[in-house]
Amino acid sequence: MCTSIQTITSTSRTFVFEGRTQKCHHCQDGQQRHWTDTCTPCKGKGKIPKGGRNFKCKTCTGNGYVSLAVPKIVGTCPYCKGTQLLPITAYDTMNEEEKLWIFENLFNFEKPYTKSYSTFNEEYLGFKTVVGVTDYGRYQSMSPAEFKEEVKKTFLRSYGQYVSVLKDGKLPIEILIRKGENGWHAYPIFEESK
Repeated sequence: MCTSIQTITSTSRTFVFEGRTQKCHHCQDGQQRHWTDTCTPCKGKGKIPKGGRNFKCKTCTGNGYVSLAVPKIVGTCPYCKGTQLLPITAYDTMNEEEKLWIFENLFNFEKPYTKSYSTFNEEYLGFKTVVGVTDYGRYQSMSPAEFKEEVKKTFLRSYGQYVSVLKDGKLPIEILIRKGENGWHAYPIFEESK
């Protein structure tokens, strides 16, 4: 998988999703299973008529459904159509090998990030950043090697979607680190923003 990334980056920097699949996480064995079923005594209404009044169903406690100890198969999975494979999209999580390749080839610790400030959305919500930490300057006491290892560990354990690294299907030319008083954030730099 990494060789395909290297080939792509050295040419047009376009990341290819076509033909790549992942295991379906919606089903088991291509079959759709339900862990709940409609409550039989109240027929899913949550209330049972008794003496001209409606009382809360004691079987489902008014929910209208009951939990099953063993799931029941209700048909073929509508997501993968029983193949157990789904196409990978930009909103899926990068695998460990891809994250490691991105860290080793795109993260640039030598070059400073030139934008002088981060917006609230970037700093606290992670918009337009690859990864970041709000830690009120804890990293400032680290050596450059310790800081690089800290960034690597944080990036590798993060829930990194492809969309956080790509722009219009293209990989960035580099990823720069902005260090601030409230932590650090990694920003992807693309060709047109140079």
